[in-house]
Amino acid sequence: MWSGPDFNLKFETKAHEDKINGVILLNDNKFLSYSEDKLLKVWGLKDGRLLSTFSGHEDEVYSASQLSNSDIISCSGDGKLRLWNLSGESKAVMSGHEYSVWDAIQLENQNIVSRSALQGGVKIWDKDGILLFTLNGHSEGSAINGLMNMGKGRALSWSTDGSLRLFDSNDGSEKYILRGHVDPVQGALEIGPKLLVSWSYDGALKLWDLSLKDIQSKGSDKHSDQVRMISRFNKDLLISSSWDGSIKIWSSLNGKVVRTLKAGFGPVQDFVIVNSSCVVAATWDSFADVWDVLNGKLVARLDCLNQSPTLLKVFNENKVLAVSSNRLITWDLETNSIFYQIEAHAEEITEICLFEHCVVSCAEDGTIKS
Repeated sequence: MWSGPDFNLKFETKAHEDKINGVILLNDNKFLSYSEDKLLKVWGLKDGRLLSTFSGHEDEVYSASQLSNSDIISCSGDGKLRLWNLSGESKAVMSGHEYSVWDAIQLENQNIVSRSALQGGVKIWDKDGILLFTLNGHSEGSAINGLMNMGKGRALSWSTDGSLRLFDSNDGSEKYILRGHVDPVQGALEIGPKLLVSWSYDGALKLWDLSLKDIQSKGSDKHSDQVRMISRFNKDLLISSSWDGSIKIWSSLNGKVVRTLKAGFGPVQDFVIVNSSCVVAATWDSFADVWDVLNGKLVARLDCLNQSPTLLKVFNENKVLAVSSNRLITWDLETNSIFYQIEAHAEEITEICLFEHCVVSCAEDGTIKS
């Protein structure tokens, strides 16, 4: 754990015996880590003290989240989900997936939706871990790439079969099938009431209006390679990054490209929006590019000291924190200069979480620092 503004090391611990896959913030000044060593652990945010260890999975833990009742749900390569209380006691083992379970989300009606690798990969459970429905709508042999909460007990899934499907967890019924992508769908984002954007390996964005009886996608422009991520810039514009090395600004009204930004080379690893006017993009050439989105001007190139940045976070409005292999680098965008940099871990950093007054980082060496 690192405290700002000078990133003083508050504590570090050998938390796991294998790569840490992620950390999440919990209630009451606690955070949770999960790892390839099959364990989850809860820590005190103020002093880094180990509070509880969750043991029971038979393979690595891919994801974890906190439910509305403060219980923890975890997903594992052993094909199971588990419900835990904060003391690490197992409350339910949710069996039924044939393959690794990637993640799970909880909906407003308290039902839990999980996704696994292949056919039958979407399952709906009640809050106590009882299996309610198995959804088999996506094509046989396809993988479920993601899930999103759509409100009112509904959820959206998207798949390698190129489709998205909206379903109701109350009765397991399928409401809409959205077809238009020719390659696997990588993600989706809700951009307005009953308005969606989805993106794909085919480099295209698709806009969907779920209020229409005959749902057809809008969007004909595309990246020349797969889209990595999309964010909403304002009510009229979307921003996307791609393996083709570019960032594109899109109209959220008609799906047309307004502007293309390209400075470095190789895939754009990550980007963040700063001060509602600029976007900072991490590129493969060891720089982070700062763009004025509205006029398309390259404002600055921030040097990552010969290592490609992979993760970006914004804090204090005008400062950007970057992960560059095993280092943490902070830039002040008012001066476009390095504010602070440190070799934080012995091996590559896998995840960072920003809290109000500190940063937690975890790495492939199994350590957590804060």
